[in-house]
Amino acid sequence: MASIYQLDFASDVVVVNPGAAAFPISLSGTPSAGDIIMQAICIVSDTTGCKVQIQDSANGTPFTIADKFPTTGTFPIMLGVKSSDRNVPGSAILNLTDAAGWFATTGGGVQVVFIGRFR
Repeated sequence: MASIYQLDFASDVVVVNPGAAAFPISLSGTPSAGDIIMQAICIVSDTTGCKVQIQDSANGTPFTIADKFPTTGTFPIMLGVKSSDRNVPGSAILNLTDAAGWFATTGGGVQVVFIGRFR
């Protein structure tokens, strides 16, 4: 189970625990088109299981933002990515068949703190 927090200075934080599969990055539990991930802070406890993937929409193609770390510890990754809207031009090309929004999959050795604007 992930912990979810909303900060007062116009940033939201969603924590995704190790071993999560397609976990919704959202304050409400349902990600939304237009959500923005500014940063992912990876807290690595085991370097053999620390892959981190995000995907835009539940049926979107996952892409890897982190795969290997040199040691255990905390590693920030700047992203600055915005989720798509299936109703905008080009959404058919991106194969967005459902409402967009961010989802994360984490390896068993990494917890990720996502910072951005989430609904």
